[in-house]
Amino acid sequence: MQLLRLFRRNPAYFRLWLGNCMSIMGDVQYNVAVVWFLVSTTGSAVAGSGIAVGAMLGGMAGGVCAGTTLDAWHPRVVMLLADGVRFLAALAVGVSWLLAGPPPVIVLYALAAVLTFCGTYHQAARSSSIPAVVDEDQLIRAGAAESLGSGLVSAVAWAGSGALIAVLGTGQILLVNAATFLVPLLLVAATRWRHTPAAPEPGARRPMLAAFRWVRRDALVLRMLTIETLHALVSGLVYATLPLFVLVLGGGAGLFGLQGGLSALAILGGSLYLARRADARAGRFYVLGMAVNAAGVLVMAASPSVWPFLAGVLVAGLGTPAWNAARQVIFQTAAPEAVRGRVFAMLETAINVALLPTWAGGAVLADAAGPRLVMLAAPAGYCLILLLVLRTGIARYRTDRPAPAGEPCPVVPTTLSPPGGPA
Repeated sequence: MQLLRLFRRNPAYFRLWLGNCMSIMGDVQYNVAVVWFLVSTTGSAVAGSGIAVGAMLGGMAGGVCAGTTLDAWHPRVVMLLADGVRFLAALAVGVSWLLAGPPPVIVLYALAAVLTFCGTYHQAARSSSIPAVVDEDQLIRAGAAESLGSGLVSAVAWAGSGALIAVLGTGQILLVNAATFLVPLLLVAATRWRHTPAAPEPGARRPMLAAFRWVRRDALVLRMLTIETLHALVSGLVYATLPLFVLVLGGGAGLFGLQGGLSALAILGGSLYLARRADARAGRFYVLGMAVNAAGVLVMAASPSVWPFLAGVLVAGLGTPAWNAARQVIFQTAAPEAVRGRVFAMLETAINVALLPTWAGGAVLADAAGPRLVMLAAPAGYCLILLLVLRTGIARYRTDRPAPAGEPCPVVPTTLSPPGGPA
């Protein structure tokens, strides 16, 4: 099997991959437990969206702050510090919940912000490190492995979260969440890889501004950041509305968990297919995955009952691995090591900035106008984004050859002077 060969050839990557899977498991359990706790006890999507708003504010702050340390610090040090703080924060709130009952809602919002603040550091450092522990011709396959791990772990976590809420309670799930941050911390501590720190530019006192200047001159990366920001704007509507939409369809915590589990299973299947078909056509995978995902969301939004809704969940999940893997590989190969970590931090910041208004606004609209109307707006937005992707030429991007003359996608850069010219 291709993925097993990938893990055997790259044991350092396998440890990072395994640690990330454990972290995802805890995150899913936390999100299901806390969001459902708030929505079910208040009957409002706005209360649950507060967790998302707190997380996005933390992600925005984390992305800005990470830009000042990533690339200059070894990513391993960044990940160790981030996981240590997440472990202590989740542990403290979980123990408090067990001893004194549910904490004030503001504490849950603050915890979401802290976890995502540190998670932004961790993910940006981890994503920028993958080219150092995986051969370039295996990057798409590594992206498939990322989605495979996410799908496999999420399927188990989503499917079992409803039962865990009933048996353990939310406080205990927070303790499980804390343990899932301890495991990756230990795995990262046992892993070593080479990192070339970014050399400071002459006269540059602010590393993030140097990265902004680089991105502004690189046509491909700038376009990708713009498209991913727009995609996050539309996705926020779906995320904010989904719990209330499940209630409208007549479901409860069980259906909410089931749809997450089915989505994860679909991601698992799509990841296995992508691992077999992986090649240098990153742009083509990006467009294909986004289109399939958009079609699935359309089926979900138009569903009159539970079964068509679940079918849409499966379709949307099938497209996620190709889009996610290709997005990561395009950024990894288009940005040189000297700015790669900061570019990923910039990506995380842009996504959280975009998600914040539509997640919060989508929840308000869902309460006022009904969740179906908000859900139906998302597929239309995805179609417009797909048209933009096709017009920019990103679909032609490959990791194994320079772009032909006149094609908007630049050559994979090797220095801090991007060859793409002004966007």
